[in-house]
Amino acid sequence: MIIFVSLLPKLMPLIGHHYQIHNLRDERIIILLMSIVTQLQGY
Repeated sequence: MIIFVSLLPKLMPLIGHHYQIHNLRDERIIILLMSIVTQLQGY
């Protein structure tokens, strides 16, 4: 869990780059990621 949280700052730019390439406008995935982050911070 802690390793995953430490990797998040490195993964977020990759996810943003992925969205820019595919021009996706589905915000549900971003909301899902943010909810996972908040749940991990709660532990």
